[in-house]
Amino acid sequence: MAACRKSEILIVEDVNDIREMLCEFFMTHDFRCSGAENGKRAMELFAEKKFSLIFLNYELPDTNGYELYKMIRENNKTVPIIFHTPHYKAMRNKIKNDRKVGFIDKPTLLTTLYDTAMKLLNN
Repeated sequence: MAACRKSEILIVEDVNDIREMLCEFFMTHDFRCSGAENGKRAMELFAEKKFSLIFLNYELPDTNGYELYKMIRENNKTVPIIFHTPHYKAMRNKIKNDRKVGFIDKPTLLTTLYDTAMKLLNN
């Protein structure tokens, strides 16, 4: 797991408090973190940096997580993506063959987010 330390992650979450809390949590585990409040900002950051992992909320002000996932996959087929959303069951049905995707219900424990992130990063 130490190989994943200092990995850069992107948190795409429109609720500021949740986005900040997730970034703070992952930074305490030696990750670098960038946050985006909407799909437009997420794609700007995605173009600027190489992320090791992306967390996506489904409901965003300017798009939805599935549309953003498709845009990301057009440019990068391998970056792990975790959908952190109460709509995870619908997302799982839409995305069946991508082994670099995880799904987590919202709300969830931070340890569950961390464990899922580590599993995807180590695959």
